[in-house]
Amino acid sequence: MLPLPAPGKVICRGLDYADHIRETGRELPTYPALFPKYADTLTGPAADLVLPAGLRADWEAGLAVVVGATLRGADRARALAGIAGYTVAHDLSVRDWQYRTPEWFQGTAWDATPPLGPVLVTPDEADPAAGLDVVCRVKGEETQSGNTRTLVVDAPQLLACISTFTVLRPGDVVLTGTPGRAT
Repeated sequence: MLPLPAPGKVICRGLDYADHIRETGRELPTYPALFPKYADTLTGPAADLVLPAGLRADWEAGLAVVVGATLRGADRARALAGIAGYTVAHDLSVRDWQYRTPEWFQGTAWDATPPLGPVLVTPDEADPAAGLDVVCRVKGEETQSGNTRTLVVDAPQLLACISTFTVLRPGDVVLTGTPGRAT
């Protein structure tokens, strides 16, 4: 079960952790790379994820920001006040499909991915700007490790940016990018 009601929008940020961006050989971006997911692609934290055999899947841990107020053209302060809370996202990308074109959508919007949760914490319980560890483990092996202090664009900046071109409403979810590989 998801830790929130069905969101109207799910917007994802690619290339958001400085360590991950550097390991790809790219420069830190001036503007966030964004892509959508359908709300019905989300699933609960204990759901079985089933993909057709033979596909190359890649897990990506991340911070999910849950919108708590209607935001349109929000500045940083209003965007920060409009955050309902945070949860865990384990985004799943199907690289075989993602790399068919320069666009990421077809590799990142597979049904029943990503799992969110299991809990939603409020901004007074957790502050990504102060630093939250983000770790991904697949079958017990740590594959990614990072900290939200290395986000190139923090949660309030990200919501403010997105609210410039589309209204965000309570329950909408914004997934940050993914940290670098575990060392």
